[in-house]
Amino acid sequence: MKILQDNSILKNLPQIKFEQFLILDSMRFTIEIIEINYNELLIELEQMSKTGNKNMPKAFNCVWNIVDNVQRLNEIYKKYPQDSELTLFKDIAEIKFFRHSYQHLEDRISEIVIDRKIPVFGAIKWGVNDNGKIFSCLAVSGNFYGNSMDIINPADCHNSLYISNITLITTVRQNKVTFEKELSISNLINLLVENVRKLENSLLLNNLEPCDRKSVKDILLIFKPE
Repeated sequence: MKILQDNSILKNLPQIKFEQFLILDSMRFTIEIIEINYNELLIELEQMSKTGNKNMPKAFNCVWNIVDNVQRLNEIYKKYPQDSELTLFKDIAEIKFFRHSYQHLEDRISEIVIDRKIPVFGAIKWGVNDNGKIFSCLAVSGNFYGNSMDIINPADCHNSLYISNITLITTVRQNKVTFEKELSISNLINLLVENVRKLENSLLLNNLEPCDRKSVKDILLIFKPE
């Protein structure tokens, strides 16, 4: 999946004030990190669905990296100087509770594991459409000793995509209360794409001309001995 197209104005930033440039370029880099993790997650979930082979650390690493970087994207965008109210990315603002849960997981291990029987790194559930054969999968991190966990209803998986309805099950803490909560990674990515398109369009509406910055962007230097 491509979140940013090659001709995106975020990949070809115009001549603007340095502060704006720095913020937008940081957003571009963060979005590309999210894109990489989401595509790797799709590959891992498809492999697990087809073969039954488990690569749990990689799948959960991808999911939590998506959560972490979407929240980071939100915070970077808030620094962008503008006159109007911040309207972009508001619909994914709740992501901060999931990110905080992951960031401070070690502080609540006893409460999460002992009292609530929730896997420390959570669980991932998703739907599969294998040429019309519809089924669901559930991946649980670590050793599971809880009672039960919900799975995706196959009736909700009528999607042309092989993998759909990717959902993270974890715990969040709000108002000093920790409880189980689900986050749809699939919806999160769709909302992210919508918001990125709005941002791109807003920049183009300001008559800002994209500039080719390939020669000065994401530079790699390799030093080899003679």
